[in-house]
Amino acid sequence: MTGAVRGSRGQRLAALTLVNLLVGGLMSLGSSPFASATSTNWSAMSFGVGAFDVNALAISGSTVYAGGDFTVICTNSSCTTTASANRIAVWNGTNWSTMGTGVNSDVNAIAVSGSNVYVGGQFTTAGGSSANRIAVWNGSAWSTLGDGVDATVNAIVVSGSDIYVAGGFDTATNTATCGTGAGSVSVNGIAKWDGTCWSSLAGGLSDINGSATGVGKAVAVSGSDVYVGGDFRRFCANISNKALTSNVATLTTATQHGLSTGNSVTVSGVDGTFNGTYTVASTPTTTSFTYARTSGDVTSTSSTGRACGPANYIAQWNGSRWSQVGSGLNNIANALVLSGSNLYVGGSFSLASGVTVNRIAAWNGSSWSGLGSGVD
Repeated sequence: MTGAVRGSRGQRLAALTLVNLLVGGLMSLGSSPFASATSTNWSAMSFGVGAFDVNALAISGSTVYAGGDFTVICTNSSCTTTASANRIAVWNGTNWSTMGTGVNSDVNAIAVSGSNVYVGGQFTTAGGSSANRIAVWNGSAWSTLGDGVDATVNAIVVSGSDIYVAGGFDTATNTATCGTGAGSVSVNGIAKWDGTCWSSLAGGLSDINGSATGVGKAVAVSGSDVYVGGDFRRFCANISNKALTSNVATLTTATQHGLSTGNSVTVSGVDGTFNGTYTVASTPTTTSFTYARTSGDVTSTSSTGRACGPANYIAQWNGSRWSQVGSGLNNIANALVLSGSNLYVGGSFSLASGVTVNRIAAWNGSSWSGLGSGVD
């Protein structure tokens, strides 16, 4: 079994999916910011790590991986003697050990698949070599996923041979080993690595205006369904064609857009005639939609840009298009975990589709519900 826990400075624990319970963060049990619990007792994991945060945990069998902004493993109870660890370490049930020479800045996310340990965060090197914010440890050496991404990675999930990554990044970069060749790919807060190449999930995520990249903070996968939560307001599809006739604008998207009649859509990156926020008119096809726009006619022509529909801090990707999860949340989602047909979400929100839930809620595939009265 694998799992991950991500917390942040300020003693906020963002997610739990582990056997027994493992907790890391800005805390101490003795001198260590790291502890485990059975159903009845806390216990320290040897002498733990240095006096900085543990941000991410993952487990595989009896092996525990910990990442954060710590730089040493403690070798005595007062942590006055240490061994260098550089923000990532592994616990075998008895002792801590390093993973090569580690990484050069914070680790925010860890996911395990077989012998591979995927690590994401703010770093730009792993094992002393360039690794832009994501890397993989195979048990003896670090390697890169293409040329990584251009800003912070917050979450990683493995699904079969695919790796889904969420964060605050705009682009992912492929190397020459990718069949489509080297170069950057616009991904906007959420991306997929298939073992060889990075690709986008349509137009990714955006802010309320459809212009800035939304920040993915958590990912969960069930079959072909990918759920992402974070600090974003819209999901997007890339525009491939534009036209305007008799004050009706028609935009065609490169992938399915996920919009419905009456949805608010924000169009950006096309031109002044088409850009803005509008209401989707008439029943759209899967890859085109219309809206009222008072302007001169524009002959159908190819175009770039994004069309971004309503998400509200959480969205679902089905392999072909984005869709809302109900009508979303009223504030940021920090953590997601799937159990059977239920998706559990934690964060800063107090409402889910208008239902009072107080920072934690469950989605059963058709409706939201609270877990008791939530937390304060």
